[in-house]
Amino acid sequence: MIIASLKIVLRLLLADICINKKLFKMFSLLLLFLAPAIQIILSILRLKGTLKLPQGVTAIIAFASGVAFTIISINIFDIESGQTLKGPRCGMGEFAVLLLGSFVILIFTPLIEAIFYFITKFRNKQV
Repeated sequence: MIIASLKIVLRLLLADICINKKLFKMFSLLLLFLAPAIQIILSILRLKGTLKLPQGVTAIIAFASGVAFTIISINIFDIESGQTLKGPRCGMGEFAVLLLGSFVILIFTPLIEAIFYFITKFRNKQV
């Protein structure tokens, strides 16, 4: 139900925007890397002291946004490729987006958290 309503909203929003098909697919794939970017920004703000979130909370935010952006990216990719073909079609493109999104979430989230953990640990020993 939610995914169907999301597809309808995305179609209405993207119907007004005339985007080249290659740019449309690139936007869908670049959306997958937005969650690690948000995680890096939150971690840098936490290191500066302007953000008072624990390290685990930033990891949870990054994981949840990664899952959400993967679902949105799959739906954008599905909308774009579904407009050209009628009837049954191959879902390999959506599966590739799912695998890439899963890879980004499962590899980059712990990696970024480990890097910023060691940076905070090193900074606390210096002071």
